[in-house]
Amino acid sequence: MYGPGNFMQIFGFFWASLTGFVFFLIWVAVLLLLVRFLLIGTRAAKLYLRSNGEHDGLLPQRATSATTPAPAAPATTTPATKPAPRPRTPKVP
Repeated sequence: MYGPGNFMQIFGFFWASLTGFVFFLIWVAVLLLLVRFLLIGTRAAKLYLRSNGEHDGLLPQRATSATTPAPAAPATTTPATKPAPRPRTPKVP
């Protein structure tokens, strides 16, 4: 009833289950990497098209360089003054 053939069948079942589980994890990892690549690639393609003038309507359109920006307000410069030094107090033991 408990011969070497029976042990090898049990060992083979566990070995095949472990190997199948490892291959399944590898398959899931490759699938997740593929989906991530496609999502990032799609986003990058949309940004490329938007920055080069072809707008697909899905992303907000960036302002073009044909419009002139508003002039900057003149900076008022005031002479920098040093703050007054704080008086030193001796340390009391």
